[in-house]
Amino acid sequence: MVLFIEDHNLIKGEFIELINSLISSGEIPGLYSPDEVERIFPNPEDIRRDYYGKTLYEAFCIRTKKNLRVVLSMDHT
Repeated sequence: MVLFIEDHNLIKGEFIELINSLISSGEIPGLYSPDEVERIFPNPEDIRRDYYGKTLYEAFCIRTKKNLRVVLSMDHT
């Protein structure tokens, strides 16, 4: 997963807070409900087996945090 951010997006403090939350916890609060996350996984049994003891939502956050790459594009002018 790649998140491409351009420097002009960093002007708003709210955007920076959302990106910080995504990087630190693997989620943006309120972006998905737990029910929506269940529909993302085609085979939820496999996820439950791989992340035993975790909910699908927790597994989603862990996988997002693990696989997320952030690319920041800065303008030279």
